[in-house]
Amino acid sequence: MANVKKQDYEYIVNIFNESGDKAAQEYIATIYGNKAPRGVISRIKKAPGFKYDEVNKKIIKVNFTEEKIFMGLDELCNNTDSKGKDSSLSNDSGLRHCILN
Repeated sequence: MANVKKQDYEYIVNIFNESGDKAAQEYIATIYGNKAPRGVISRIKKAPGFKYDEVNKKIIKVNFTEEKIFMGLDELCNNTDSKGKDSSLSNDSGLRHCILN
């Protein structure tokens, strides 16, 4: 069984959206020799950069920037979590003020 490369996700999504779930599963099984193509489609739906629209039954490509995926040093050193709440890093005094500045 060959692994489906992340670079091929967009092509599989196009097949899924244009021809349907069965066609995408047949493509994955035929091209990659994968015996569980439904799992590949499920993985694509959850992958960063893709979102499943349950109303329209389509997989949507979402644009991500590195800034949204990765935290910068300022965010890491700040004592707030992603929701803006104070999250003092336990008793480590702000992780020793982010490793002594």
